[in-house]
Amino acid sequence: MNSKKIISWLVMILIAVAFGRYVSRNLDGFRQLSFANPWLVLIVVLLQVLFLINNGLALKIFLTPFSINLKAREWFGLSAITSFGNYFIPGIGGAASRAVYLKKKYEFPYSKFLGNLAGNYILVFLVNSFVALVALTIAWFVFGFWNWIIFEIFFLIFVIALAFVIFHIRPFKSKYFRKANLVIEGWEQVRKSTRLIFGTILIGLMNVIVFTFLLFLEFRILGFELGMLPASIIAVTSMLSIFVNVTPAGLGIKESLVVLTSTVFGIPPEIAVSVALIDRVINLIVVFVLGPIFSYVLMRKGGGKA
Repeated sequence: MNSKKIISWLVMILIAVAFGRYVSRNLDGFRQLSFANPWLVLIVVLLQVLFLINNGLALKIFLTPFSINLKAREWFGLSAITSFGNYFIPGIGGAASRAVYLKKKYEFPYSKFLGNLAGNYILVFLVNSFVALVALTIAWFVFGFWNWIIFEIFFLIFVIALAFVIFHIRPFKSKYFRKANLVIEGWEQVRKSTRLIFGTILIGLMNVIVFTFLLFLEFRILGFELGMLPASIIAVTSMLSIFVNVTPAGLGIKESLVVLTSTVFGIPPEIAVSVALIDRVINLIVVFVLGPIFSYVLMRKGGGKA
């Protein structure tokens, strides 16, 4: 077992112990919780699938500059496979399966795929940070709520992501940076397409809306009334778990961010913990059903050319 896996397991164990201790010390509070609106679970499942659809469409759009036109079963299937693989491999996670498939079937170089992945992350950070800044500003004017720490984090992310989109990145002259230059060239090819960038940003906004509504409903499942503004800030903050992707699928990291941000809005910790667990369990069910199905559908021929 390499050091990365050891760190990943240690982080997950520490988070699990912390959650376990909190639950054991606050059992009375958790016992009082009930599923006030269990029928909302079905809508949450559909929103989880919609999240996969959006990610698949983003992949399809990102590959258009490279003359790769994915079919519906491919872009949705690769999205499901990626989410499934994330639970087994920390770091790049399920994206590795996606890279292998594109390499075998479309001869898409790994270096360009890394540029594609980097570009996707940049635009995701740009969209999420922008939404967070807007939501915080509205919350300040309407409710008088303000948090400098959250604002500064998202402002820094927004400025860095925007700089990548606006400014041209020159390749390194040294031969030792050959692979890094291939990644830069892949991102630059994406950056040249204004239509692609705006299309991806639009899908990113859709994902934020979907996840915001998803959290809104998950709190409602427990009978807790949460406004859309705090739900949107919790949503974009929890998405930062891909920044700290040291555990498979952000296990524990995402939940911790949901709980920490929720407490800023005065939400009882036991409700925030329960919502985080509900979200993770539903995601596991969706991903572990669709992931293996599309792994078989797309990989049964070894990703060979059609």
